[in-house]
Amino acid sequence: MKKFVLVFVVFFLSIFTSPVFAQASAGAMTNANVVELQGLGLGDDVIVSKIKTSKCNFDVSIEALKALKAANVSNAVIAAMVEKGQATASNDPNDPAAPHDAGIYLMNEVNGQQRLTMLKYALVSVKYKGLWSQRAIIILSEGSSKLIVTTKRPVFYFYFGTASETEKEVSGMFTSATPESFSVVPLQKDGNTRQFELNFLTNSQAKILVDFEFEKVGPATFKATPKSDLPDGEYCIANFFQNSHNVLVLKNGSYIYDFAVKTAK
Repeated sequence: MKKFVLVFVVFFLSIFTSPVFAQASAGAMTNANVVELQGLGLGDDVIVSKIKTSKCNFDVSIEALKALKAANVSNAVIAAMVEKGQATASNDPNDPAAPHDAGIYLMNEVNGQQRLTMLKYALVSVKYKGLWSQRAIIILSEGSSKLIVTTKRPVFYFYFGTASETEKEVSGMFTSATPESFSVVPLQKDGNTRQFELNFLTNSQAKILVDFEFEKVGPATFKATPKSDLPDGEYCIANFFQNSHNVLVLKNGSYIYDFAVKTAK
């Protein structure tokens, strides 16, 4: 009997010190961790207990739930994952995994802590120039942005989804966009305003745009980082598409979100 108990204890110690548990303990538990634990033959009560006592970052979208069922994860474990996701998401507004209104958010350090700040759209006007008005000068009414970034590779989070009419007023019809259509645009100072130019006949503006590297981190949630360093200056994020002449133009109804990079002491 003692030998059986000893073997039983050693078996469970070997499981809880295995790479799967080490990975789950080192960082947030993911769907993949749950599938691995289920594959070890652990009972639902053990896995549910692990979920309740761990930091978790679960994808509980419809497609993810289908994948969990296909991997033979039990209903009890899936229910615990959904419940944990809801509890975790409601606790910290600065956690990218938490639910947020549709829009663009900056992950920035404020007083030594990482905080998510929603970008507000800038007030703009348009001035057309050239023969047949083929050039448009997009003018931002204020001379500088109130949102200051202190790193050359700022991290943004794009949240897509259904928004109320009030949220659309803030997010700029963000629910109808896709992440790949957004780029960073350097702004030129002109007195008390900032501006950039679009040419509807050539792709000259494409040379100054900085594209994002996108990583999907949750349902309809993308982490976005500029592909190259941003020198100190004024910038905006805008939503572009290619017209019939394969020229990038601003999407109708989209808003422009501004920020400034200041890394020099």
